[in-house]
Amino acid sequence: MELIWPRYEGGSLVNLPATMAAILGAEIDGAPPLEPSLWKELSHGTERIIAILMDAVGYLALQKLMAQDRGFVLTKLAQRGLFNPITSVFPSTTVAALSSLWTARPPIEHGLTGYTIYLKEFGVVANALALAPMRNERGDSLEKWGLEPEKLIPVPSFPQLLKPWGIKVWVLIHREYSKSPFSRAIHREVAESRGFLSTSEMWVSLRRLLREISGERAIISVYWGLVDALAHLYGPEDETWEAELRSFAFSMEREFLERLEPSDRKGTLLIIFSDHGQVPARPEKAIQAMKHPELWELLTLPPTGESRASYLYVKDGSREKVRAYLEEKIGSFTVMDSQEAMEKGLFGKGEPAPGFSSRIGDLIAIARGEDYLVWGYEEPKLKGRHGGLSPQEMLIPLLLVRLDG
Repeated sequence: MELIWPRYEGGSLVNLPATMAAILGAEIDGAPPLEPSLWKELSHGTERIIAILMDAVGYLALQKLMAQDRGFVLTKLAQRGLFNPITSVFPSTTVAALSSLWTARPPIEHGLTGYTIYLKEFGVVANALALAPMRNERGDSLEKWGLEPEKLIPVPSFPQLLKPWGIKVWVLIHREYSKSPFSRAIHREVAESRGFLSTSEMWVSLRRLLREISGERAIISVYWGLVDALAHLYGPEDETWEAELRSFAFSMEREFLERLEPSDRKGTLLIIFSDHGQVPARPEKAIQAMKHPELWELLTLPPTGESRASYLYVKDGSREKVRAYLEEKIGSFTVMDSQEAMEKGLFGKGEPAPGFSSRIGDLIAIARGEDYLVWGYEEPKLKGRHGGLSPQEMLIPLLLVRLDG
């Protein structure tokens, strides 16, 4: 199976912040802008950017849906603007991707390496979204242990980078996530974070906010996560996520695009993109580490990271045994030495975040096909997963269109 590495040099999600900055006349530290062919011709005269992230809408899945429905509003917008694939980061998961989007830095620099992270300084495997121990019967938060979400990421946030240029960043996000520990870590110094309950409310709120900031150089960041939730629950081949995306598009057309005034459209660039795609996760494809005693006994910690991009902490002298077991006896993983992967740029180039090496273990098991690695005795419930390097997971859409075009 083809493995797609992130194109950090100018064709990935991490390049989008510098691109938005450049469009608004600013230069920021971090990853360079996207290749000019992906955006330059729509940049002239842009005063405001609306950046809408559709979680888990992969390029290949969206391209197929657009080809089936020529009346789909995203199809019509793509015909008026620029529509291309770019790559996610590694691992291809929300924690790493959003952290890159909100810092303009690849994972090696921001240090958030997956849904579960071994935090050596606390001696715990943590849920990176909740900033809480994974085994958390007492309901602890790492904030009680002294971790400050606002200090978790060791590099400046995107709003902090734009501050000297007088450009503000506004956030629209579901109320469930607006004040979460992870949101507090990535949304440092936004102008304001506003929550919504439904997709229709999101579009109305966006229209109102756009009018409210008329005349300002600004970026409105919108996070929409329902496709990710549905694809995890039903699988990325089920019709539910497509139905939800069509509902998203219908509401977008009726409650946002058709109701904009000429003054709202003037100088406004709309960017629609994603953070990763998904692959099906059938129960029979699960590799449950604890049911493989020969493998389990060679590990010092449960696998961390993602089920399709797992960081393995192995006992001294056992690396080759673990590699051979996964590649030969199971046969559905590409196993890489973690330090070698870091040196080759899988996580990007730059100064590693404090503790980065301890967060990626000794080996990285990257799933091929639809297999995935989990630990625990319960049967896995998620029917869609991501984190790996397959085209379905790594290729994400980038759609740019001027609203005054």
